[in-house]
Amino acid sequence: MRAVIATLIAALLLPVSAYAGDGDLQPVAATAPNRIVTGMVATFDVVILRPLGLVVMAVGAAAFVPAAFLTAPMGMEGIRNASEVFVKEPTKQVFQRPLGDF
Repeated sequence: MRAVIATLIAALLLPVSAYAGDGDLQPVAATAPNRIVTGMVATFDVVILRPLGLVVMAVGAAAFVPAAFLTAPMGMEGIRNASEVFVKEPTKQVFQRPLGDF
C-alpha cells in the first residue's frame, strides 16, 4: 500500500518538476537543447557561417578605408562608428560569438 501511495505521489509531482525553475513555466524539454539539433547547428556554424564571416571581415576591412575617409569630417566619432560597423562587429561574430549562437 505504501508503494502505491509513493508511486501516485511521484506521478503527481513529476509534471511539476518537469518545468523550468525560472518562472516562465516552459517544460524542460522545450528549454533543453536537443543534441542532434545542437550538433547540426554547430556544424553549420563551423562549416558555413565562420568561413563566411572571415570573408565578411576581409571585405569589411577593405571597405573601412574609404569609409574612414568619408566619415573623417565628422571627427573621431565617425571613424569609431565606421570601425565598429566594418571591423569590430564582424570580428566579434567570427572569434568571440559562442558556437551555434546566432
